[in-house]
Amino acid sequence: YNIFAKSIDEDKNTSAISTVTFTYDNTPPIGAVTIPQTLSGSQGYYRAGSLGTLQGTVSDPGNPTAFNGSIASIKVNVQHNNGSDLNYYNPLTQDFTSSTPVFLATTSWVSGIWQSTISVASLKDGVTYYVGLQALDIAGNWMVSGATNTFVIDMTSPTVTITFPKTANATYRSFPSITGTAADSFLITVTSVAIMDNNSGNYWYSAGLPGAKFPDTTPRWYTATGTTTWSLLFDNNAFDNQILTVKAIAQDAAGNATSPAAQLTFRVDNSSPHASISTLSNGQ
Repeated sequence: YNIFAKSIDEDKNTSAISTVTFTYDNTPPIGAVTIPQTLSGSQGYYRAGSLGTLQGTVSDPGNPTAFNGSIASIKVNVQHNNGSDLNYYNPLTQDFTSSTPVFLATTSWVSGIWQSTISVASLKDGVTYYVGLQALDIAGNWMVSGATNTFVIDMTSPTVTITFPKTANATYRSFPSITGTAADSFLITVTSVAIMDNNSGNYWYSAGLPGAKFPDTTPRWYTATGTTTWSLLFDNNAFDNQILTVKAIAQDAAGNATSPAAQLTFRVDNSSPHASISTLSNGQ
């Protein structure tokens, strides 16, 4: 809005026009936390080292043309849920020792994006955390309700077990698939399998050229069907008297992978035994 004012005296002398411009803003700002993502499906799981910087957005619909001038304050806090301990992160001591919210400094208010930092050393494996956000514009409007993202720190790699073939160094005839299980404290996203020919040290290629089913000198990983219970189709009818090693790894939602890979060595025997009669007894 613009307010115009001038004065006129008794002799009809007129002053210069004075102008005041103001924006009426009764609309609260809006904001979101974009890093870390909140827990949903496979999102919201992180390794501690990947979360040194927190990030989000804030805008002021009541004054959209002047972001940097219309946002007065951005308040960010981090809380952990470690059993009965619900303390907040204190940036001065760089640990979770405060019983009340302590707000982190925010920087880089460029194009409506804010950033803040946290000590990754303070983030512990297996613990759930909450990032809270509130914003205030210069008209005195707070966000109607603060934004909160929930995330989990996961630093533990999943484990993998090969269930078929199930006996190391045993001999098997052809079978349709390799199977196994994988376990993690939180969420497995993918299990991968590679198969090595022990004679050459090369790896199986499912669409390999005829007579060259093991052309790769480095592991070729195939995504298994399923995660915690998994299987991989493996046509081994063409193999005979061949020693193979199955290797399997799993990856969880935080990016932790099985290391070293689970593995099992077995022999494939698709040849029928031969029998012959060498001597006949009299009368038979």
